[in-house]
Amino acid sequence: MTFKVTLKEVRPFGVSIDPALLFDFEINHDKWAFSTFAVEGSLFSEDEKFLSKLREAGDSGPNDTLGELAARGSNKDREFSKLVNRHSVPMLATFSKKALDYIEEKRDKNPKHNVVFNLQLRIKLIYSRVRLANVKPVDPQSLGMPRKVGPSKILTYENRHDWSTTYQNLWVLSGEGGPVFLSIQDVKHKIQHEIASSEWVYDFAPALELGKFLVIDIPQITPLASKDKLGKRINAAIKAIQVMETKIRAGEWNEAVKEARPFMELVRAKKPMEELLIKNGYTQDASDAFYKGVTELFNFSSKFIHKVEKGGTKLLPEIKAEKEDAYLIYSLSASLLNLIARKKVKAK
Repeated sequence: MTFKVTLKEVRPFGVSIDPALLFDFEINHDKWAFSTFAVEGSLFSEDEKFLSKLREAGDSGPNDTLGELAARGSNKDREFSKLVNRHSVPMLATFSKKALDYIEEKRDKNPKHNVVFNLQLRIKLIYSRVRLANVKPVDPQSLGMPRKVGPSKILTYENRHDWSTTYQNLWVLSGEGGPVFLSIQDVKHKIQHEIASSEWVYDFAPALELGKFLVIDIPQITPLASKDKLGKRINAAIKAIQVMETKIRAGEWNEAVKEARPFMELVRAKKPMEELLIKNGYTQDASDAFYKGVTELFNFSSKFIHKVEKGGTKLLPEIKAEKEDAYLIYSLSASLLNLIARKKVKAK
């Protein structure tokens, strides 16, 4: 007996109001012995926490043939035994905000930052227990009986495995050793599927609205080949913010925080920054307050990067950046870059 379930593809389902994934399964089974008539399931996390129900997403047309069952005991048995029915079953999983947060939480703890899903399917099959009765029509006289008027035939039983008939209405059916013709089987099947971190970050997270970032319009600085100190530091910060976003999407929190170094250098350019702010209408007092505030914020950021205290005499305990730390430092960095870059353009 052939019966196999394969997960062919997982992809975001973009036409759903809620974040959703489509799981494309293929069920292979003996073409004439079984017919799949219902599939349902559940989606679990790597540690077997329930995430979502799986429900069939495909719509059959009014004339689609979903399956066929055949009786055994004819000259077609050998031919039929080689035929396999490939049944495509798309299953949809929709996610709550809490479920998505849990998926991200488990991904953070995965050694490779991969997403691991455990899928449990419940497949209902109709199984044919029908056999052909091998009834054969014969002429009465061939059995030594007197000829009767008309085309009358006598039905006889013939126990053969290669039985066949040319009569359209003599495929007489019988149960197999009893009156039961069909049985319904409930098959449970488990599949584990792993999605690589890079694939999740670039193909799945945006569609599922994960890792949405603060939308900041950073103007293009032209020319950034400017040789003044502030222009060069802005240029370095623009490159760094793009790398930070990539690291955050990949769940590499420590690496994302390390990319904030160019922003610390930007903050250290006190005199050019002060001149820029005053040129844009800030008072001296407002400029001093701004500089003091951002300096303290980026001093905080440096605690995740520097392993030795100022002066290089004392080793500092390592602080491991978590998701919320990386998001805070990213937001501060992007906001600072947005402000300074805009002021730089306006000051031309």
